[in-house]
Amino acid sequence: MSLNKTARKILKYILLFALLIVLGVALGAGSVIIWNSFSKYHYNGDLYSDSEDYVNNYGYNYFKETNKAQEELYIELYHVAKDFEHKNKNLIKGVGSNYGTLYKIYTKDSTLSFDELKQVFVVFEKENPEFYFLTTIHNSVKEYVEFEIHKDYLKAKERNRLNNLIDERMKEVDETVNKCTTTYDKVETIYNVIVSNMKYARDENGEPSNEPWAHNIIGFFERGEGVCETFSETFKFMLDRYGINNETVWSETHGWNIVNIDGYNYVFDLTNKAFGYSEKTYFKFLNYKYEDTMYPVYNMAQTNLSESLLILKEDGTEIASSHSVDYLMSLFNNKDYELIVQNEKNTSFDLGIINPSYSSLIIKSNTFYDVRVYAYSDVIINKDVTFENLYIIGSTTTQAAVTINNATVTLTGMASTLDINIQGNTGSTLKFETENESHIKESFEVDTIITSKPLVINKTCTIGTFKGNYLYVSISASSASQTISINSYEFNKLALYVQNLSSKLIISNVSINNANLEVYYVNNTKDRNINIDINYDKIIKRNITV
Repeated sequence: MSLNKTARKILKYILLFALLIVLGVALGAGSVIIWNSFSKYHYNGDLYSDSEDYVNNYGYNYFKETNKAQEELYIELYHVAKDFEHKNKNLIKGVGSNYGTLYKIYTKDSTLSFDELKQVFVVFEKENPEFYFLTTIHNSVKEYVEFEIHKDYLKAKERNRLNNLIDERMKEVDETVNKCTTTYDKVETIYNVIVSNMKYARDENGEPSNEPWAHNIIGFFERGEGVCETFSETFKFMLDRYGINNETVWSETHGWNIVNIDGYNYVFDLTNKAFGYSEKTYFKFLNYKYEDTMYPVYNMAQTNLSESLLILKEDGTEIASSHSVDYLMSLFNNKDYELIVQNEKNTSFDLGIINPSYSSLIIKSNTFYDVRVYAYSDVIINKDVTFENLYIIGSTTTQAAVTINNATVTLTGMASTLDINIQGNTGSTLKFETENESHIKESFEVDTIITSKPLVINKTCTIGTFKGNYLYVSISASSASQTISINSYEFNKLALYVQNLSSKLIISNVSINNANLEVYYVNNTKDRNINIDINYDKIIKRNITV
């Protein structure tokens, strides 16, 4: 049956009208980009097909080693994101929604489980901050995971504007970072660029902002504000640009960064720094127990980084410098070493396990300023070591301690303060050779204390043998009952100070090896505050005021 001329003409117009509708949608509203499964999406170009931009990402390498299907999905997501980023494509938002769907996958269309799919999407988004327009959405009931694009980023024109803005801002950063000669200097420069040009974003109620830009790098580049996601992702974005190995880390409530410097991993929390605190305050997040099915790729260790440059001398000759304590200690080769903190102000560094591969070791400041040695993890000392002009302080967050195993720790310089719990095992000795009195402010237990000047202690302790100048036991008003146990006391003076009746001091199990013991009650300390159990009856008590 053939159509007559009129019918053919009508059909022609219908087809032409339909074609015009299709073209109008394509040209006016843009192309709808929706993929239901990575197995159904095939990248058609070759611009990104051989790209290796993601190969240094910690998450990608984890998938590559553990799950081939997750690795392939990660690569597929990269191509989708790259394609959308660089091609002038618009995306239509869903009806009644502020988002458009860029990429969607159901478990029924994949060999991966729902949790495995979700893991890849989440990890990909967190460690590829250049794709600021991505938002991961997942539905456990319908079992799908998707990338959505907020309405602010649906139009290619707007994305191009933002990309150009980022490029211009990064040219300014390049000028500064490219002058740096070490990885640490680059990291510190990037760190300061971000925290000095950004504030925490809050809504009108003072709560963390929910605006899309406050949760990606656009918050920094366009507005100079954002929440922890903006801080951590901007930091990663810049570190990636300069080839510095790093990773973002996430708990349920916070995000921060781990950066590799000289082969060791260090914690950086820019959000907390922006509030005026040390990033170490957030050390507690390192102990966060991630769900194995969601974030196993983020279990990276933290080690020790100094804010001051450290110089390592071997047999008196400088052999290396770094901000990494671990790196310098890795160079030990059973010779005489000095680890010198280049300190031009009161500063600090973080000390952990001391590598015992040395003949002798001195850790000191290059000035008379005290250097604070922070222990965010336990300090383990297995061999004699000397600290000079150092203030060793623990972290209340981690309750770190110094463990001394059959070794002598010598403290020299103007004075020394130990503000950390000390656990001395057999053969442990603390030796003070300072010009002024020294202090131990936390509880401790050692075999022997040797001191040439008075030693002030503030809390419960156990001392095998005390040799040297007098011991000054000072208990503050806020302290609970403290017990001082000394097996052998080889000096004839003991000074006691208890501030008020709420504080109690018990001196017990003390054997005296001198003809007389003079006990000084400082500032009218009363007997009723003190319970003395000393194995010696010739005690001379004196009240003094200082």
